[in-house]
Amino acid sequence: MLRSLVALAGWLALGRGSATAEQSAHAAAALSAADRIARWKERVKSFLGRGVLPIIDTEATYGRDVPTDYMVEQMDKNGVALVCFAPNFNDPKRGSRFSLDLANEHPDRFVPTTCDGTPDHWFRQEGPFLEVIQREVRSGDFLLMGELEFRHYPSPRQYRDRKFWRDISIPIDGPWGHAFFQLSSETKLAFQIHYEPEDELLPPLEKMLKAYPGAKVIWCHAGQVRYPAKQAAYGPDYLNRTLSQ
Repeated sequence: MLRSLVALAGWLALGRGSATAEQSAHAAAALSAADRIARWKERVKSFLGRGVLPIIDTEATYGRDVPTDYMVEQMDKNGVALVCFAPNFNDPKRGSRFSLDLANEHPDRFVPTTCDGTPDHWFRQEGPFLEVIQREVRSGDFLLMGELEFRHYPSPRQYRDRKFWRDISIPIDGPWGHAFFQLSSETKLAFQIHYEPEDELLPPLEKMLKAYPGAKVIWCHAGQVRYPAKQAAYGPDYLNRTLSQ
């Protein structure tokens, strides 16, 4: 079943106390998924109790160039309850460990998320990326899979910078697409897709959703319409019909 970003709001939580980062990381390392979710729920409730609508950022990347303490401070200042940071897949041996470390240091604010599908391994559909993510997801340490780019156009800035390699087109019903839909069905863990809602791309997505009814899919940027002429079938009626399947 296709899930919207709002579906993640059913998780949420908060951890309190004045322990040091090292103590927090040690304590959080033993947290179960249920423990984490309970903390997230409390954190969201704390925002709602103050009359603040909490922001949950499920699609974010982090290059480690911003101090964590500053990030935490800004989250509280700007009403951000949770962030799901997907690391870059730079080291197959380390994999998504950075996101897990961050979630262990601040278990009330960060969701342990696997690496996103933006490296060459993903674009070429070869190498250790798939194997590493499958192993991490099945470990039970992570509670969300990062965004996978199936159809991605270069942003205006990327176009100006002539980064034409950001024009990505990977069949969602290809071997790795099947692998991630199957992984989500098996583990009940949601994964995110970057996918343009163009007419020719909708049937393959519908086929995958029907083939893997247990998969939890978050369609990032689903409200983005780049080329209306290519998106005649897409709209509220289409989304409502698809979400109800």
